[in-house]
Amino acid sequence: MIPRVRCSSLPRILSCTASAENPDIDIDTSGGVASVGTAAHEFYADMVLKGLDSPEYLFEIASKYGVDEDELSMLSWAGIREWKKIRDRIKVTGVEMEMEQYVDIDGVSSFLLSGHPDVIGELKDDPSVGVVVDWKAGYKENGYIEQCKGYGLLDALIRIVEQEDPKEKYLLLVVWTRLGMTETFEVSRDEIMSFSDDICKVFTNTEKRYTPCDSNCMYCPKKRECPARRELMNSTANDIISMSNNDETGGALTVEKLVSLYPQSRILKRAIDAYEKELKAAVEDAGGSIESGDSVACFKESERKSITFNPEIISAYVEDMADIKSTVSKKDLEKNIVSFAPKRQGGKLIKECMAKLDDAGCVSRSTFKKLEFKKKELS
Repeated sequence: MIPRVRCSSLPRILSCTASAENPDIDIDTSGGVASVGTAAHEFYADMVLKGLDSPEYLFEIASKYGVDEDELSMLSWAGIREWKKIRDRIKVTGVEMEMEQYVDIDGVSSFLLSGHPDVIGELKDDPSVGVVVDWKAGYKENGYIEQCKGYGLLDALIRIVEQEDPKEKYLLLVVWTRLGMTETFEVSRDEIMSFSDDICKVFTNTEKRYTPCDSNCMYCPKKRECPARRELMNSTANDIISMSNNDETGGALTVEKLVSLYPQSRILKRAIDAYEKELKAAVEDAGGSIESGDSVACFKESERKSITFNPEIISAYVEDMADIKSTVSKKDLEKNIVSFAPKRQGGKLIKECMAKLDDAGCVSRSTFKKLEFKKKELS
């Protein structure tokens, strides 16, 4: 079976060739940053197609993806600013257009390359120069050039099939809208065509390379069974645990050691976050409680309080209200009361202040479920 490779996966499989064995498995990329990025891309497509100079329909888009409208608005305005800098020079030929083409080696199809570039086109004053625009609504990351090269390669291969000459060169524009900057890379026709050889080697080389890191492992279809990732996580966990037992091991806790462990710790953190998410879902599906041996994992309902600022009441318990905001943090309020209270009177004054705020209607309550792990009660 000929493997299918999306341009978005090229940075990963070129860095970690072992991850290319099952490239067509769907990975759940949902989540806060991913959803905001998807919403922003929907607006950017409209912005280019309709020539928008200001955001439109943001409430509908934000509601559709369940994201914050203010954040989406910020990303939309930033996209407009960056697009205005370059749009008059580009003849747009495709927006979010699905493209695919077989890549051959020695006359035999090696893999099917696919993707949908955010914007593809050519320079108006020089049609021999192709243009690829890739919107990045997140924070700066590594390994994004390979994705854009993949879009350029797709364009060149499709032109050859349609008996047209590929562009002489391609301008790859990576637009970091959250950061308000655009990076431009120029790649020749020869570089684009030789890039297909680099990808083919991933599938023809029998020796696979493992390169586990946060960016490679995040959406990799083989991450759960990957021996290199597992070994890296074990090693990182042992190093971090040994730091917490520093007095027992006698090891020196240096700044260099802390910094060197950070990239590996991100993989470990994502694994723990994924584990906790699955555990919570399992407890929810089981009706709120799961027993295992002599232990129980269950949900405990807790209460969250939101305090509206009431200067008449709070000023009697807090000496300096400069740090108190319109919606008061209960923790900050308690801290300020304790710092102002006479010795051993902090707890009493906190209760008194909270009672008065409650009576004045300045405290709203909401409940949330918190996962709790405890010993099973003996009957």
